[in-house]
Formats: sequence, C-alpha cells, structure tokens
Amino acid sequence: MKVKITKDSLSLNARAIHNRAIYLARYILKFGTVALLATITHFLFLWIMFTYTSFAPLWANLLAYCIAFNVSFFLNFKWTFQSEKDPTEAAVKFLLASLFAMFTNSCIFYALILAGWFEPFISACIAVIFSATLMFLLTYFWAFNQGKT
Repeated sequence: MKVKITKDSLSLNARAIHNRAIYLARYILKFGTVALLATITHFLFLWIMFTYTSFAPLWANLLAYCIAFNVSFFLNFKWTFQSEKDPTEAAVKFLLASLFAMFTNSCIFYALILAGWFEPFISACIAVIFSATLMFLLTYFWAFNQGKT
C-alpha cells in the first residue's frame, strides 16, 4: 500500500502541529503563571511570619512552602489543567512529582557545582530550568493526566 503525500496532506499536518503547539503553550504559560503566584505566596507568608511571629526560620519556611504548595496544587488542578481526576489522588501525585523535581534539582545543582563548569548562580538556573520542565511534564502526563488528549 502506497501512501500518497500531497500538498493538502502536508498542510493539514502542519496545521495540526501548529494547533498542538498552541495548545501546549497555553498550558505552559498557565503553569508558569501559577508557579510565579506560588512563589509570591511563599515569600509573602515567609515575610509575614518573620515580621509578625516568633517562628524559627526553618519552621517559617516550611509552613510558607506548604501554603505555597497548596496554592500551586489547587490553581494547577482547577485552572491550568482543569482536571477531572480525584483531587486526593491528584494531590498525592502532585506532591510526589514536586518532591522528585526538587530532588532532581538538587542533584543537577550539586553535579554542576562539583564539576566546576559554572558559577553557583548559573548552576542553580540550569537546575531550575530542568526541574521546572520535569515538573511540568510530570504534572501534565501523570498527576493530572492531560497527555491523554
């Protein structure tokens, strides 16, 4: 059986690829917006606890992180991915994805520092790019299972 490739079929494939790229770009933009809001939330609650409470810095940071994690989960669950999954199952998967991304970030950062290829700040930026990409992929395909479309 021969497959005939025509100008029209190539145009349809290009259009489908373009539509898919736009579709993914919207998810990535929303995901990045949520990450920014979660980061702002983390720092805002950290500032509040440093300013108005006597929490030890590590406990204050942990509590602020937990609040920011919840902001990130709920915004991604409801807005970014508009998931119809069971929220408890999605939350557990999101937590595991987050922990794995943080572990990966630390490993990449440590490896780059050990190798001495970059300054620490550049190494941290590279590690963040990899771990943020990993987190997006894990949440898209696994935690919220959007890859099925």
